[in-house]
Amino acid sequence: MKILISIILTIVIGYIASLILPWWSIVVVALLVAMAMNQKSLPSFAAGFIGAALLWGVYAAVLNSGNEGILAAQLGALFGGLSGLGLIGATAVLAGLIGGMGALTGSLGRSVFGK
Repeated sequence: MKILISIILTIVIGYIASLILPWWSIVVVALLVAMAMNQKSLPSFAAGFIGAALLWGVYAAVLNSGNEGILAAQLGALFGGLSGLGLIGATAVLAGLIGGMGALTGSLGRSVFGK
């Protein structure tokens, strides 16, 4: 249950933060959520990964559908012939790794400094 709450918090707070802050704000959001939820390392990484991947993946898909997939197909061609859907998947995986590392940092930081 804790991991589901962490995922939802990461998505909601990450979306709000992305309206105001730069793209890397998802790292700070995942870090703070992991610290607040007081999870172990693996569940916090998983929650940060899934939350950030869903947030950026859905956002990339919405942007892709807004221009009928033309931009994603052209950018995918620049990056080794990826399809538009492949580029969206790569975006989601990259965001997941970034969010997961932020959450892992928060979890380990709390276990070291904030007992």
